[in-house]
Amino acid sequence: MKTRLYPLTFTPIYKSPIWAGDKIRTVLGKTYPMDKCGETWEISTVKDNVSVVDEGELTGRDLQSIVDEYGVDFLGERVMEKYGKSFPLLVKFISADDDLSIQVHPDDAYAQSNGHKSGKAEMWYVIDAEESSHLISGFNEKISKEQYLDAFSNGRLLDILQRVDVEKGQCFYLPPGRVHSIGRGILLLEIQQSSDVTYRIYDFERIDSSTGKPRELHVEHAMATMNFDDDTPASMSYDIVENSESRMVHCQFFSTDMIYATSTVKIDNKKGESFVVFSCVEGSYTLRCEGYSRDFVAGDCVLVPSCIEMVEIVPGEDGVKILSSRSV
Repeated sequence: MKTRLYPLTFTPIYKSPIWAGDKIRTVLGKTYPMDKCGETWEISTVKDNVSVVDEGELTGRDLQSIVDEYGVDFLGERVMEKYGKSFPLLVKFISADDDLSIQVHPDDAYAQSNGHKSGKAEMWYVIDAEESSHLISGFNEKISKEQYLDAFSNGRLLDILQRVDVEKGQCFYLPPGRVHSIGRGILLLEIQQSSDVTYRIYDFERIDSSTGKPRELHVEHAMATMNFDDDTPASMSYDIVENSESRMVHCQFFSTDMIYATSTVKIDNKKGESFVVFSCVEGSYTLRCEGYSRDFVAGDCVLVPSCIEMVEIVPGEDGVKILSSRSV
């Protein structure tokens, strides 16, 4: 007899890249077995990085095996129709003590033609940032391939990119083809397609201490992927409606809304069309549904299967901000 599905939490997968920061510990309160942690993969089925349930009757089960067993009850009808038994999202926190490489992600067609499962669209929500923090998103004006090559070849790449000062609470959408980089001092939540394909353009001449060499660049793949016309304003505007879901980013791969709750909020799980991931970015709350009740704080993520039709969010004394993400 199958175990009845309930909201699932997972053991984070910790990563310490060359630019790793420490805000995942100092701001979110997570502990990890290294000095600094650049990423925690909270919900993932990427190869060799599959999340494992950490509480309840399904403890020890990996996410892909649960998807395989429960199918539509877990994923939802719309997700099954589009992706089969593939979990389509990757959810992570990122903390940077140094600028990430300037990079770009491919779309599905280019990624699949080069041996990858899918491309990568992603969004960022800034949880914390220092006064000097900035990021890069797109070009500062539309350019030609020739203009790009001239700037790249002559050390002027940074001159043609859109640099944005960053503040807590900002939201950014990065479609495939948009050149980008996260800057030092930033802590953010990233919601993205389930893909780890990245084409690195420039890495600030850094040496990887584990190899003694510069990290690999992917200049040709990046050029074939990037959108030279992309001078779209970097940040996404959104309204916060108290005790409701407010639209943030809705694209062809996922939708993410902000829930700002100061009193109990009931969330309809869209009649089983998709699972939903709740990522707490500020404050605390209790999640209740079908006899389940658990407290969560900033930095916690929980996946509610599609078969659970209604959940209640009961905020703590100071309210709570949660990003709710579904597959599209």
